[in-house]
Amino acid sequence: MWSLGIMTYMMLTGRAPFNGGSKSAIYKSVLNSEPDFSIFKKYNKNAIDFVKKCLIKDFKERPFIHDLKDHPWLNTMVHSAHISELE
Repeated sequence: MWSLGIMTYMMLTGRAPFNGGSKSAIYKSVLNSEPDFSIFKKYNKNAIDFVKKCLIKDFKERPFIHDLKDHPWLNTMVHSAHISELE
């Protein structure tokens, strides 16, 4: 789920959620900072919620795929895709 959160964040924003000039700097950024969600202004609250849930740092608290498969944002995306196919 963590990787899905990283990839989704990057696809939606064009930026990495954690930055650094080296691997160790990125690791420190992951440990000591939070992603900037203010750049998600043009996305709905469900998109932000999905990414935030995927990027919960404590893996014990982070949802599993079966917990998020029915997330409202994913359902909206699937519904939109089906409508596009029908048009």
